[in-house]
Amino acid sequence: MQNAAEVFFPPVEIGGRTVDPFFKINRPEDLAEAEALLAAEADS
Repeated sequence: MQNAAEVFFPPVEIGGRTVDPFFKINRPEDLAEAEALLAAEADS
């Protein structure tokens, strides 16, 4: 039997938005959104 534990990763607040901590960047639009989130966080 394997030891396992469930771990909860709550959403994070970035630039006034709630963001999934496992936000996927698969498309150019996703990358643009991630860059905007990072820029908003840097301005905070």
